[in-house]
Amino acid sequence: MKLKLDSAPKFLLPFGEALVVADAANEIHIFDLENGEQVLEIASPESFKITAIAHPASYLDQIVVGGEDGRMRLLVSCLTLLGLHLSTQQPLLQSIKSGELVREYPNDERFNCKITVLEQSPAVDVLAVGMENGRVHLRNLKADQTICSFRQDGSITAIAFRYGSYLDLSPSLFTT
Repeated sequence: MKLKLDSAPKFLLPFGEALVVADAANEIHIFDLENGEQVLEIASPESFKITAIAHPASYLDQIVVGGEDGRMRLLVSCLTLLGLHLSTQQPLLQSIKSGELVREYPNDERFNCKITVLEQSPAVDVLAVGMENGRVHLRNLKADQTICSFRQDGSITAIAFRYGSYLDLSPSLFTT
């Protein structure tokens, strides 16, 4: 399958039956994996340059993108509704292509530089946000709060979580 893009891809994110691609032109494309067709294109404002992308585990049909200036945006990619047809009472599955901005998380004194990595944590609603200045913030998206922050020397290039063994059930956070 060959995907048709006008600009080079920067980020790929598997997303259920779809593939989310953020490209060099700062646009987000969502492709159906079964047939390779583009189902949605989301343009970003010129003031927002995409530098990271993630799908929060409990956020159905939503993605988070991180920006060059420390802002994050929560977007609806596609919304699927399941219901009953009013007259026939037969199941009805409808997909609404959206691209709607749900929420923007503004940058503040802690988020005042490029976001380099977004990673889902083991906790619901919590993303690890890696920054170019070496900071990692655990951010509760629902409450719009930073839970805690860490710092390392150099830019954050990757984040991973590891669950403990059966003797130690506490998760660990690793960064590079």
